[in-house]
Amino acid sequence: MLNQSTELLIAFHARGFLLFAIWMLVWSTVLLILLMVVHKLIVERREKQITAAKHRFLSACYRQLAQPLYATPAPAGQLQRTALTDALIFLVKEVPHERHEVLRAITRQHRLTEHFCRVASRSKSWVPRLTAAEKLGFLSLPELAPFFRSRLKVERDLHVRAKLLWGLSRVANADDAWQISRMLGSQPILSSKFNELLFFGIIEAFQQRGEHGECLALVHDLLSSEELQPLLKRDLVEACGASHFTAAAPRIRRFFLARGADAMVRIACLRAIGSMGGDPEGDHDGELTMLSLHDEDWRVRAVAARYAHLAPDSVLARLAELIADSSHFVRLNAALALRANGEKGVAILRKQLTEGEPAVRDLCAYVLHEV
Repeated sequence: MLNQSTELLIAFHARGFLLFAIWMLVWSTVLLILLMVVHKLIVERREKQITAAKHRFLSACYRQLAQPLYATPAPAGQLQRTALTDALIFLVKEVPHERHEVLRAITRQHRLTEHFCRVASRSKSWVPRLTAAEKLGFLSLPELAPFFRSRLKVERDLHVRAKLLWGLSRVANADDAWQISRMLGSQPILSSKFNELLFFGIIEAFQQRGEHGECLALVHDLLSSEELQPLLKRDLVEACGASHFTAAAPRIRRFFLARGADAMVRIACLRAIGSMGGDPEGDHDGELTMLSLHDEDWRVRAVAARYAHLAPDSVLARLAELIADSSHFVRLNAALALRANGEKGVAILRKQLTEGEPAVRDLCAYVLHEV
């Protein structure tokens, strides 16, 4: 009887403990939901305030761009400083480069970079440091170059280092360009596309300062350097094409001939020169295109055929042969290049409609469908 009473007492206490635990979990869940809702409302309210302030500052900045005597009002508080910074970043991408000095003057006048430099240096979390470094990079202020250099020496997070490198590339000088290249060679950061973005920023920075000769000399030295890896040179060539740095075209042609054994480098050279307008008549009579159209690697032939319509008419005979190539991409690009060449190219395609192999006839019929 005593044992039975003890068991009942233990069961009663266990039931009370379980009920207490269940109610604690229920109220904790309700409290967490309430906290999430309140946090969501606070964040949305802050975003609405920033958006409204950004629109006001955009109007003020547009007015100052149109009326130099007008002064953009000073931001009050960190929220408005963030909004003004976002407005200036938007305008940097929208207005011509000649007007960027007005935007930089507004940034300096209101000392907008001090807060973001402090966050990028002192924040314990990598996310605020990355966001601050990104905003500083978009502002493209030359006086920020020492800050980027100093932070790169101590920053350890990979993502933040990438943003700092990108920010430095937008205000880089020749020494910075070499330092960035060495960093990319010794410790790869992200990808080849990111490397191309950095070189693109360096070229744009030189061109915006009007240092075209210095930029060309830098490209020449980097491509000639034994210190720079071939893949980084490929990324540099791609950046020259993306920025339409036409002055570098002769140097890229020489680099193509010197690096003949590397298919990826040859493809990058062809893309870059194609972006600049092709291999013009009078410059070795389209030698670069002809060499590429005879390349053993089908990828090189395909890229060369893609831009062959920009080359002189001396390549038409080779394009006529390539519409029967073993690679589908080479055949298609060659046919499209013939069509884009004009009457002579279209005449070759029409001739193949009756004389070519069945696959060639089908391809020519497909390409000529819209002519």
